[in-house]
Amino acid sequence: MSDLLKLSIEAREELAIRLAQEIEACASTTNALLPRWNRNEQIYYADESATSLNVIDGLGNYGISIWRGKCDKAKGDLVAGIFSAVPVVQCIEEGPQGTNEGPLEKALTQIADRAKVQRAYDKAVWVGFNTNAGWVRTRPVTDSDGQVTGIECDWFHPKNTIAYPVAFESLEQCRTVGHRFYLGEWDITQRQAEGIYYQYDQEIVAGDDPNQYDVLPGRWDKTHQNNDIVDITDGYVECWEVITRMKVKGQWTRVIATLAKTSQKILSCQEYIYSRPWYDIVRLCETEKRIYTNDSVANSVQGLG
Repeated sequence: MSDLLKLSIEAREELAIRLAQEIEACASTTNALLPRWNRNEQIYYADESATSLNVIDGLGNYGISIWRGKCDKAKGDLVAGIFSAVPVVQCIEEGPQGTNEGPLEKALTQIADRAKVQRAYDKAVWVGFNTNAGWVRTRPVTDSDGQVTGIECDWFHPKNTIAYPVAFESLEQCRTVGHRFYLGEWDITQRQAEGIYYQYDQEIVAGDDPNQYDVLPGRWDKTHQNNDIVDITDGYVECWEVITRMKVKGQWTRVIATLAKTSQKILSCQEYIYSRPWYDIVRLCETEKRIYTNDSVANSVQGLG
């Protein structure tokens, strides 16, 4: 990735305010869908607050999840269908013959294996069954000289993502796309010292709770009890990595920026050199032409428990 763009304090402040507003605008949509997503995931884990059967009169309720077995079977079949073929990555030479490029296919498949692409898509497909929006990010990994040495593949729950405006069907149509993550204030200070992040006279405000947007809060409350409590004094910062369009030297271009949301400070902003955002969405229902939809496979079987 390129060096930090030379943006004035005013330009950074303007960008930070705009991104924060777009994140909140997107959250107004995802928050409305959140109860539905949570219920689907609670049904998967047979949470008694979402579904229960009174098997014997006079005895306590007992949760039975029919959806979990159906979901796991469908997810396993889908992921296996994609990744069981070897090589996973197929390359066809251009021209009338269309022969396979064996060495290139093998090399790209090894890169995908090292990046654990199948594992990321396995998680994203599960999220996709319950929300119809399992996000995957596949980005290049570079060395100290900026040379690409491999790829990294991650998955995200839609409640930790932004696609603005939300009315579009494709991420490429959106002005801003990205995801939420957390950094310790010590990490930010170190990256500022190394020139990876912009310097500011005031410290970045810390005290955000990484558990606030846990993917399965009800699940962890049961299994971990209070073992994973994060105190607001622990010094974590809610950050967003976004790919957005903005004018640079009078020309519209894509940049990749990191926002400290609570402080509304741009930590980094670089030119985005790729032709499309490096996110994909696993969508299993095509009933709505929107990125965040009301429909999902799980909604169709909610009545089964």
